Amino acid sequence: MEPQRTITVFLSCPGDLTKAKDELTSVVYEVANHFRPLGLHIVPWRHDPQAVPGIGEDAQAVVARQMPRYEIYVGLLCQRLGTPTNRALSGTMEEFMDAQQHYLDAGRPDILFYFCNEPEPATNPDEEQQLAKVREFRNCFPGLFATFHTLSDLRVSFKGHLIDLILREVANPKPPSRAWARALATHLDNSSMNTGYLDRTSRFVVRTLEKLYGLFDLPSVLNANECNTLLGACYLRAFALSGVSDSFARTLLGAVPEVGLSLEEAAVEISALAAERINPREDALYKDVRCSFLAALLQLGEVLDLDHDTIVGELRPPYPPPTDSELSCWLAYCTKHIGVRRPGLVQFQILLARDQECHRKMLSRSYALIFEATWQRLRRILTANNVALSRAPLQLSLSAISAPFPASVLLRLQMAAEAAAQKIPELIHLSQESASWPLLADLLPLPRSAILTQLRLRWDPLRDCIVRIRRTNGAGVLTIRPSIPGEISIPATALASPVGVYRWELVEDFGDFQSSPLACGDVWMPPQPDRFRMDASVSGDSSLLQSWRFSLGLWNDVLTDLWPRLVQRTGTRNEALLVYDILLGSYEWLRKNAPACGQIDRFRNAANLVHTTYIQS
Repeated sequence: MEPQRTITVFLSCPGDLTKAKDELTSVVYEVANHFRPLGLHIVPWRHDPQAVPGIGEDAQAVVARQMPRYEIYVGLLCQRLGTPTNRALSGTMEEFMDAQQHYLDAGRPDILFYFCNEPEPATNPDEEQQLAKVREFRNCFPGLFATFHTLSDLRVSFKGHLIDLILREVANPKPPSRAWARALATHLDNSSMNTGYLDRTSRFVVRTLEKLYGLFDLPSVLNANECNTLLGACYLRAFALSGVSDSFARTLLGAVPEVGLSLEEAAVEISALAAERINPREDALYKDVRCSFLAALLQLGEVLDLDHDTIVGELRPPYPPPTDSELSCWLAYCTKHIGVRRPGLVQFQILLARDQECHRKMLSRSYALIFEATWQRLRRILTANNVALSRAPLQLSLSAISAPFPASVLLRLQMAAEAAAQKIPELIHLSQESASWPLLADLLPLPRSAILTQLRLRWDPLRDCIVRIRRTNGAGVLTIRPSIPGEISIPATALASPVGVYRWELVEDFGDFQSSPLACGDVWMPPQPDRFRMDASVSGDSSLLQSWRFSLGLWNDVLTDLWPRLVQRTGTRNEALLVYDILLGSYEWLRKNAPACGQIDRFRNAANLVHTTYIQS
């Protein structure tokens, strides 16, 4: 049979993975031979050697002009993220974001991503920086990825995944079409004059959905009708914000053939609910679409979009808005970046002019209260639909370029913050969301602690987990499968050396796939001479013992002894200070090294309880 359909597989990676890309190219040709009799012509595409040299804004722009339409995107990363472009952190990142945008818009291409599990240790500062960027992207990857140790591992995994995708093509040759979304984007961009301070073109829809999908695992939360409805409602909201008539959009949405659902009616309902800033407590169903839930997501998406990326123009930092602009414009102006991480962690980075450092506390408090009110208004319905949401502490930095805030804007910020503060007491404040003290077992082991005899881990016995231990320099990996479901004790003697720091990870076993660890941390053994000095010095003095343990890093032991006293309100302020430093250090370590780890909120809430009960009072 002659080939009747072409499936292009785009291979994307930095220059340090040329051999791996060659290996994947041979796999594509091998698989293509098997499917050719079925009328499928499967071909790889890679910019080397298929891209023709040319002139453009940069090399990546020349490649992008020549890139064909592809059905499958394959990304690879190991030691390097790649060379930065004018639009992204690297060419590979730009290609990935382009594929992700097309997927959100049209449901295609299929995306496969692979990370090397054993990159070579960095030998210079540039390699360390590149490796850190790769790890950061891996921690916040918006989906599921696979890993490999060797090229042969990569070949086997990729071949199986590629065959699965091709078989899916054979079984369902017509992918879901969202041509209506492209028509809406074109009409919105052509109709909007983009004269406002904030960008409300189709890029608003792309940015909003990217952050929502990066924050939550929406494909597992929403059904197919809800995914389409959220997209349609987001476009209707963009039309409303840009001041363009939505009559064309409503007509187009009404013509979309959806089984058992009028997409236009549901999208209009959701857009209206979002515009009214409802306080949804119970969800309204509209033919298997949770309208209130989608409206809450849409409201949240608008909040997540208020940073520098949503401001019209290419100047960074951007120019300040007019004094009488809406408060949302000033919030976007002072927000450098809003980062999202799964599961449901949001981090704000805000700026303050150097000559207004005296307003640091006021601005930080006002900013937090304004967004806290939105968080709490939506919290109940998000939780009811199995979506968790938490906010990391604000990161505020001084900027020599950022223009100072006019006095009238500062006053408006304060007034908005006070109005928000009047509503928040009716709800549970995020910094005090844990009304009761957590169990000690929920805090142990700490993400950073020395040990004397053993490291003990506990988890839900229904989860199939494994434990990985490696040196923090990446050398060597020890994988342990527990013999008892839900717990394991690792003796200190299992470490290869009595000195040095080891990274442990508790990971749910998905076979070849991996996800963010359920728990992780650094562990080490204190030097033997220090242990002898501690034993000789304490002489039964419990307070001196805790001080020695704290100084040696035996923080698991300190928390084990002092936490019950703090819970029973019999602890001293000095003991609370020790525990507070340990909990805050644990939170900061997780925020830096594992921002998507499920433990991060536990340590923040526990530190807040200790501070409020013993230190602040």
